[in-house]
Amino acid sequence: MDAAANSSGIEIEVKTDKHEYSRGDRIRYEVRLINKGRSPIYIAKSFYASGGGIAGFSLSVKQTGGKTSAECPLYGDRFVDTAGPRSGNQILTEDFLSLAPGGFVGYTGKYEGCAVKHEGSYELTATYCPCDLNTRTAHSAAKEQGIQIMTASIRSKPWSFRLMLKSNVKSPIAHR
Repeated sequence: MDAAANSSGIEIEVKTDKHEYSRGDRIRYEVRLINKGRSPIYIAKSFYASGGGIAGFSLSVKQTGGKTSAECPLYGDRFVDTAGPRSGNQILTEDFLSLAPGGFVGYTGKYEGCAVKHEGSYELTATYCPCDLNTRTAHSAAKEQGIQIMTASIRSKPWSFRLMLKSNVKSPIAHR
């Protein structure tokens, strides 16, 4: 689902700290899930990396120009909940939070993937997946209470950046 097409008003934004990097630079990024709607919505409290039944964000990098890099797989796993079965209301209370209109959650990080290797242009996209294994049970409890809960994945618009040779990157120091 595209950020602009989300009917609940939830959008994902992703950006890097710069538009141009030289080889060896750290690529720092920021990802945000923002409630631009008019009503609160419940989201899973897991809003770091998703996978293996854990809700959260995933990042993908696509090279759009230059010598291409090989794709690199990403894997995730989920820890088993050994506390035993919980009610839908308990799951909703413990594992979800209400995101008010205008509210956001997110994180910053350093890209450590294997796709950004060669000089060229790239697009970074973030996806939020509410794919927690307990979402279905929490959704039933939320529906009984008339609470809206995020149940569909949503993707950001792509953010573009370039990887350049050091000699091609403009120096911030003025020449005398």
